[in-house]
Amino acid sequence: MNQDPVAVLAVPEHVERDVYMVNVNQFSGCVFVKALDFFRSQGGFTQDWGKNWIPIVATGIEDARERGCALPGAKPYEKQAKP
Repeated sequence: MNQDPVAVLAVPEHVERDVYMVNVNQFSGCVFVKALDFFRSQGGFTQDWGKNWIPIVATGIEDARERGCALPGAKPYEKQAKP
């Protein structure tokens, strides 16, 4: 049974969410996540290294990583390194 990935990752409206910046490593498929404020403070919007990062709305860092796993080239969430 195929489920719509957007429906699977849907978050109820009453749950607090934040913006995280996500990058998929093109070689390893690993998903990297930074909180928006941290990304901004490191110069992610002005430095070359920040060009391939995309914003994702999520309930936390791990939720952002899981959502990032739906991006092209990403390994499945179950195969990502966890803290």
